[in-house]
Amino acid sequence: MFTDHPKVVAFIAHGGLLGMTEAVDAGVPMVVIPFFGDQPGNAAAAAAAGLATVLPYRDLTEASLQQALQKVLSPEMRESAAKLSTIWRDRPAPPLDTAVYWVERAARLGPAAALHSPARDMPVHQLLLLDVLAVCLAAVCLVLLLAFYLVKILVYFVQVALNRKNKEKIN
Repeated sequence: MFTDHPKVVAFIAHGGLLGMTEAVDAGVPMVVIPFFGDQPGNAAAAAAAGLATVLPYRDLTEASLQQALQKVLSPEMRESAAKLSTIWRDRPAPPLDTAVYWVERAARLGPAAALHSPARDMPVHQLLLLDVLAVCLAAVCLVLLLAFYLVKILVYFVQVALNRKNKEKIN
C-alpha cells in the first residue's frame, strides 16, 4: 500500500472503494474526484466523515485542485484522518486471523444454520414482496375506480341540471 509511505501526506483519488479503504487505513486525507458508479456516494461519505474534500470533475481546474489540496493538508483534516485510521485499525484480532477463525470454525462445525439468512426458506412471492405489492395495487385500483364513478355521477348531475335550465328557458 503506497499510502502507508511516510512521505505521503495526501491522496488524490477517483473515490473507488479500495483506494478509500487504503486511505482510511493509512490515515491519509484525500481529494476525491468522482466520475461514476459508487464513486460520488463514497466521496460524499468520506467528506461527511472529515476524511476528504470532493472536487467534481466538471469543476476541476488548477486553482480548484490547489484549493482542495490546501484544505486537505490542513491540520484539522489530517487529525480527522488519523482519528479515523485509529478507529479503523482498532480490532480485537487482525483481519487475517478473523478470516482463519471463520474458515476453521466452518470446517469444525459444518454448515451453521444459524448463520443462514431466513430469506433462504421464504417463498418467492414473500421474498419479492409480491403479496404487499398486490395489496397496494388493489388499493390504488379501488381508489381509481371510486374516483371514476364519482366523476361519472357528478357529470350526470351537471347534465341533469343543465337540461332543466334549458327546458325552463324554452318554456
